[in-house]
Amino acid sequence: LTVFEGRPGAAITDDAMNVIRVKQVTGSNVCAGKFFRDTVTAMTAEAIPTVLNNVAPEHTAVVTILRAALPMAVAYHQADVRTFGVVAASRGHASLRPTIAYTRLPPEIAQSLRVGVVDPAFATAGSGMTTVELLIIMGVPADRIVLHTVDVAPEGVLIFRRKFPQIRIVTHSRSNQLNEMGYLIDVGVNDAG
Repeated sequence: LTVFEGRPGAAITDDAMNVIRVKQVTGSNVCAGKFFRDTVTAMTAEAIPTVLNNVAPEHTAVVTILRAALPMAVAYHQADVRTFGVVAASRGHASLRPTIAYTRLPPEIAQSLRVGVVDPAFATAGSGMTTVELLIIMGVPADRIVLHTVDVAPEGVLIFRRKFPQIRIVTHSRSNQLNEMGYLIDVGVNDAG
């Protein structure tokens, strides 16, 4: 687990935290708003060199877990990554199990030297694990995959590590735990999509 610290000010700012906390108070589980999107895009951009780890953008593919990770995908596009795939995943609120509604993964993805799976809220690990499983089925070697998140819960990391110990996780922060609904509780990203 790599916790990306970046330059001072690269972490979620107090203003961004207030925007996110408003969502908790209002009961909405959708983190929206230009400020939030811009903050996530900027944070992602700061961590891209860590994720790529000396692999050129033209040899990299990014798989976006829709729709929450779209601001993260913007940063990768701005960094000249040109191969993208999408997985529309959501989880059942009672079961906390992922459901895949749609996938669009480029057939040449297995030839990429680095495949970043971007998912801002890595709580129960379901969507991330399901996406990684799809990539492995498509022939992507697990050691080329990197999971890039904004926030992780220890429960999700533990579950993910048991199944995929060789896959590196790059994150911006760690929550202490999940709430009873399986949401991250410290940062307030909740169900970012």
